[in-house]
Amino acid sequence: MLYGFPYMSYYYGAMVERSAMLVDMPRPRIERKALQRELAELPRQIAAYRGELTATPGPDKTRREFLEWQIKRAQMRLATIKTRLAAGSTDRA
Repeated sequence: MLYGFPYMSYYYGAMVERSAMLVDMPRPRIERKALQRELAELPRQIAAYRGELTATPGPDKTRREFLEWQIKRAQMRLATIKTRLAAGSTDRA
């Protein structure tokens, strides 16, 4: 906080707005690469959810329903990604 202004900060000796500071995040610049990375990751997530679902005891209905929902959500995302990659309209830089 700078002199009572919560949105201001010193960054390398310069006064800047905190919203102006960028955080380095590793992400592909091309959407197609991001979709391909997610496409490779989703089957592992689905397998992990299924493994956890089989390991969850029967009486824990809430947890089982949550895991089933996670599996369905991941499967729908997988289908969406495949459709977008097949369309080929994601080659934006």
